[in-house]
Amino acid sequence: MPLPPATGTGRYYAIAAKSIRLIRHGCTNRPFFHISVTHRRRLNSQPVIEQLGSYDPMPNMNNEKLVALNLDRIKHWLGKGAHVSPPVAELLGEIYTII
Repeated sequence: MPLPPATGTGRYYAIAAKSIRLIRHGCTNRPFFHISVTHRRRLNSQPVIEQLGSYDPMPNMNNEKLVALNLDRIKHWLGKGAHVSPPVAELLGEIYTII
């Protein structure tokens, strides 16, 4: 017989609100961000649902800040009602003005 799910798991997370946000990686003086879909109240110890892209805020030799996005998956999650954090909204706004 299977065990019942532990407290705080199961259906609660399946129907919880999702958020598209930046998650910091990298070193102290060299930040690097993953653009990911997470549960709205995600703890740092919990895994993300899906990584949608990356953002490198440090300019390279050509004075460019690099952004990589999977626009199809971003449209998918926006269609499902995912909330977009203000920094990600700013990045998406810059991308859509270029396209």
